[in-house]
Formats: sequence, structure tokens, C-alpha cells
Amino acid sequence: MQFYAPLKADGKPLLPSLIFTYCTEDQVRRFKFDNNELLMVYTQKYIQTRTLRSLDSGEVLIENEGLSINRPAAISEIEMQRFMAVCNLRLGLNADGTPIEAVEVLGPDDPKYHVGELVRVVKGPYKGTVGYIKRIKKNRRLIVCIDGVIAVATMFVDPKDTELVEETNKQN
Repeated sequence: MQFYAPLKADGKPLLPSLIFTYCTEDQVRRFKFDNNELLMVYTQKYIQTRTLRSLDSGEVLIENEGLSINRPAAISEIEMQRFMAVCNLRLGLNADGTPIEAVEVLGPDDPKYHVGELVRVVKGPYKGTVGYIKRIKKNRRLIVCIDGVIAVATMFVDPKDTELVEETNKQN
């Protein structure tokens, strides 16, 4: 079981009370049980289905039994890599010696963060990162989301350091 908790430049948690794990569903259940069920696990609803096969015609019919179960939410590896890349970036120090924050937490992921141009940063400290460009406080910033969980914004991204990502190429 692997853990990841993004930190601010000063070493404090970026997202207090949020830890990401890389593990199996069984490991999550055991970990939660071992910790007196005090942990909240992000879950997704899954609809259980039943497949029936008609022997006469060979047709397959999928019937919804109407049962939904909550299972730990799975985050794709590419989403997690992008998120970790921007959260782990260290940009140096301000003139007063305090660390420069690379990202700002916007809050829970929201469809409003998935509008605008999907771009890949090709130059600069965020090189290789893919996200949506959005104007925040008069600056063009890159929004990186973990679907349904959290959205963070990078500091200013220069438009000449980005390239558009085609819709069919979103996962790269």
C-alpha cells in the first residue's frame, strides 16, 4: 500500500485530511477497519448488472438489477501523475525568503473547471502537464483536476509555453 499526501512549499499539508493511496479494494477495507472506521473513503456508485444468455437465439441480454454499491473511487494513473507533478513542483523563494507556492487549491472538482482550452505545457516549470486554461485574478492559469475529487490551479502559465491538446488525445 502506497500513500501520497501533497504538501505546500512550507511542508504543511496542501489538502488537510486528504491522503491518496495506491492499493487494492481489500487493502482499503482492512486499513479502514484497523483504524476504527474513522477514515472516510471517496467512493463511486456502481450499478450491479446481470447478464442472461438466451440459449435459443444466442442473444445476450443485460438486465439492470437495480442494485448499486459504493466502491472506493479509482483515480487513473495519468490523472494522479499530472496532479502529483504540479503539487510536487518547487519554484524557489520569494524576495522575503518564503517559499513560492506552485499551486492553489480551488476546492472540489467542478464542471466549471473543465471549460476552455485543454493544453499541454511544453516549456517552463510545468512542462509536460496537461490541464485546462482558465483566467483567475487576471492571470492565465492551468487547472489540473482529479475527476470528482479536487481541482488545483498553477501559478501564471505563459500562452507561448502551451500547445492545444486534441480531444482524441486527452489522456496523453
